[in-house]
Amino acid sequence: MATYTQLQQEDIQFIAQQYQLDIQSVEPIKEGSNNSNFKLYTKQGLFIATLSEARPIQEIRQLAELIDYLHFHGIKTNSIQRTKDQAFVTELKGKPLFVKNYIEGGVIESLSLSMIREVGRTMGKFHNIAPPPYLTTIHDYERAHYEVVLHQDIDPQYGAWLQQISASLSKLIERYPLQKGCVHGDLFTDNMLFHQGKLQAFIDFEDTCYHHLVLDIGMTLIGTCRINLRYINFELAAEFLRGYQEERSLTHHEILMIQVYMIWSAVQTSKWRFWKYRMHAPWPERADWHTHMVDLANYLQSISPDECLTKLGFD
Repeated sequence: MATYTQLQQEDIQFIAQQYQLDIQSVEPIKEGSNNSNFKLYTKQGLFIATLSEARPIQEIRQLAELIDYLHFHGIKTNSIQRTKDQAFVTELKGKPLFVKNYIEGGVIESLSLSMIREVGRTMGKFHNIAPPPYLTTIHDYERAHYEVVLHQDIDPQYGAWLQQISASLSKLIERYPLQKGCVHGDLFTDNMLFHQGKLQAFIDFEDTCYHHLVLDIGMTLIGTCRINLRYINFELAAEFLRGYQEERSLTHHEILMIQVYMIWSAVQTSKWRFWKYRMHAPWPERADWHTHMVDLANYLQSISPDECLTKLGFD
């Protein structure tokens, strides 16, 4: 979360009126990107006001509706507040605004076995929910505008690697029929909150889509079970899968495809990072972040399918 737009007193009064809150003070939140976020101290409790800096209001309405839908179905996430007119989203300064309850907790980069098992259980519950009809049917990383990375001349060696491994993965992904459903799509450790060792919430559903459920598993494993950014802690990965299967049993084909989707997730994340930090919005401090995922994909490729299944806890 971050702050790009500054709130004036009349803006705070508008939020208080729209959401029928008695606001005592407002604190800008600095972390994150793409939105301006504010912690609202009110007589009714603590809330977060989010002002979208880039997305159109219809996308934000769907996002708020999705979060409300997940919360209604028992997923640990924020509760969206409605305006006095029972809307999820209003507009402030010409930008979409929504308010959600504040959840006590923080990001934990290194998860314990009990934490990762709870993450697995919660994802299993997530995947059991019927997907709402408005979800997009492609993951954000599959959008065409990222394909420019394949042909850029900033790092031709990386581009060649990306083309080769992407072609190989596309054939493997089509091998089996796989169940689809509602997937988070970006469940790294910075998109979950813990408090006193307990999972409090999944957050940031901008990449949620209707896709293969095993994609979500692969993405989450590379986002939560890494060692030194470039390797997988298979003990944690196996514990995640045990927790997951307490809520939803994996099919045989899904089990066989976990390794493939772990590699796919690492490759696609590397592509997004290169596009983001080397092309779209150059950030020298993060210029090599894509290489963590390149190394991770190569590491996962070096493990035979049978060995990987054993490491993941499948006999």
